Amino acid sequence: MTRATKATGRAAGLYAAMMSGAALLSLAGSAQLSAQSGQLAGQRLSTVTQVSLAGAIADARAAIARSPGSRYTIALPAGVHDLSGGDARAASIDLSRIDACPGMLTITGAGKDRTTIITDDDLVGIMGRRTSCVTVADLTMTRRKIETTQGHVVALTPNSVTIDIPQGFPAPTSLLSNVQEEYADGREVNRKWLRRFNETPQGPQIDVEQPQVNWLSAVRAPGGKGRWHFNLREGRNMPRLRPGDLIGVKSKFGRDAYRFTDGAHITFRGVRWLMETRGIFHRVDYVTIEDCSISPPPPINGIRFALASSSGGPQIGHPMQPSQTRGHLVTGNDFRGTGDDALMFAHASGLVENNRLADSFALGIRIYESPGLRIGRNVTERAPIVRIADDVLENNNRPERRRLRPAA
Repeated sequence: MTRATKATGRAAGLYAAMMSGAALLSLAGSAQLSAQSGQLAGQRLSTVTQVSLAGAIADARAAIARSPGSRYTIALPAGVHDLSGGDARAASIDLSRIDACPGMLTITGAGKDRTTIITDDDLVGIMGRRTSCVTVADLTMTRRKIETTQGHVVALTPNSVTIDIPQGFPAPTSLLSNVQEEYADGREVNRKWLRRFNETPQGPQIDVEQPQVNWLSAVRAPGGKGRWHFNLREGRNMPRLRPGDLIGVKSKFGRDAYRFTDGAHITFRGVRWLMETRGIFHRVDYVTIEDCSISPPPPINGIRFALASSSGGPQIGHPMQPSQTRGHLVTGNDFRGTGDDALMFAHASGLVENNRLADSFALGIRIYESPGLRIGRNVTERAPIVRIADDVLENNNRPERRRLRPAA
């Protein structure tokens, strides 16, 4: 598919070279160097907006097209940079139609604690169609809209629960999409779920003994400004809730943090995702996700979030798309509080090791038809690892045969 050969060693080597002082000392303001094949070039932006970053990416695309195999860096300064607005239609950052192989296009911040990118709530964060040999590094990606809420149970019926939501947390109606999704047979796709959490000194933790339950609607209830009555979908496996229980509430309608289709050698290194955390890779080989994190947003009025987001983490492949992908490396990451599977692999091979996964609303790692995917030395806390095809639960590398419940 590309002129690149091997994944991780080359990507790491190029990254180290591009981040060397000599590589960037000559880049001042937004000045641009001409790219020469196999040599470093790029821009250091002093002001980052959707328009200025799109311009820098257009310059990179043109330079790489003129000199295939170039290594090109777009360096973003420390600070909080809002990419909402501008003329973007599909994504805040569009990396489509860039093939830098065997070189690399790198977009890097000054560190995930120093550079923050706010992407548009209504757009995909980063998009890449027919994109290869691109690295995003050393920054935080977030959004303004909070897509989860939470509160304590004050009343119950067999098919409803009333919850007091603290001041500052979103009303459940603000979590809903304006577009109703439907299956081919006309049934509504329902993405609204709630689940019980245990309150601990370390923060809210998923109650693994209680299943998630589908909520159908929510209306204000008498008794307080933040009191809401949730109607639940009845089923055979309803949670056992009590007054005072902490409930995390989500509605998974957000745009993806990133989405790549058709390509190879896509790397995220040292990136933190907040608010929107799910990323999609379809028909992409050699995905590397290294030393990244997903964590809940900062507390509101001293109250810690139960969930980091309404969605999951990186999703490599798709269960209904049997295209095989290879060469993936997911290592050294810390994913906590995802609103769905922290990691998902379908028809994929590679290595997943040395990750910490905790308090996933669904699963820690969900694996479909991926016998070539090696799982090793991961720490999972209330985040099971499940191979769907062979019905095996792997928890901290000790496989245990058990019957799985149908996935939500």
